[in-house]
Amino acid sequence: MSRITVVAIVVALSVAHATGALAQAAGAADPALSVELFGGVTAVFPRLEGSVSSTFSPLFLYGVSSSSTAEQTLAVSGRNAAGFEVGGNVFFTPHVGLQVRFEEARAALYGGNSPYVVHLRYVSRPPPSYTLVNNAFDQSYPWPDTTGQWRTMVLSFNPAVRARLGVRVSAEASAGLSYVRLSGSIEPLAFSQYWLGGHSVLFSSLYQLRADASPTNALGFNAGGGGSIAVSSRLALLADFRWLYCARQQVPLAIAQILNPGDITMIQDLETIRRAMAPAPGPLSVNPSRPRLMIGLRVTVAGVRRNSTG
Repeated sequence: MSRITVVAIVVALSVAHATGALAQAAGAADPALSVELFGGVTAVFPRLEGSVSSTFSPLFLYGVSSSSTAEQTLAVSGRNAAGFEVGGNVFFTPHVGLQVRFEEARAALYGGNSPYVVHLRYVSRPPPSYTLVNNAFDQSYPWPDTTGQWRTMVLSFNPAVRARLGVRVSAEASAGLSYVRLSGSIEPLAFSQYWLGGHSVLFSSLYQLRADASPTNALGFNAGGGGSIAVSSRLALLADFRWLYCARQQVPLAIAQILNPGDITMIQDLETIRRAMAPAPGPLSVNPSRPRLMIGLRVTVAGVRRNSTG
């Protein structure tokens, strides 16, 4: 469990405890007040609809290269994932209240990719004349599917409404602003290096790289609702379906690891690769909006009812 998750749970419990103490102090003459904690597992259906496009000059170690380019686009989609959610409600009347929710989910990434394409222009001096020769090398490398992991954390603050549908059954709806934090990793990004050997023969090495996404924060909007079935006076089973809307984000990427070092001749360090690729890789363009379903439990930790005699 991440440090941010632990902090969110501690804050929720602290707020619930403090609000419960205020409720007890308010006495029976105050309006009905209910303080609740809830939590459960989530099924998340990420859309992402992402891509990473990179254009750079491949590294030419020995020789002279000019007007050379390498191009790649990785497709990025997210698989359905499981996560968790915790939160709290404070209902000031039986029907109107405020709500805070925190959820986290990690989705596996996938995507089918077009080839990695290189257009190399270089000068050589082949024997026997050793005169300058301008050369062109154009190569299309089939590229593996995208893999990786995508992490989304959402903290939401909502007004909430509730209606009793029966003795034990209630319906609830809420909507409000959400703070969204995105992070993850993606692979394999392409990089290649070239050099001239004896008799001006062209050699190459093809890298597969992992890139990490810099944590990116955004504001969004959530809306949803569901129902609950009371098991006892303080415990209820609940289900909630919710939609998160967040504008498309441009998430910066940084090269973090060489995935195939055993395949590389004259391997370069990460800093050399980063300088050669700059400003690639391009940012990951991703759509954080998605639906999710939560199944869990709700516990009433404090409550004060209206004074029925006065």
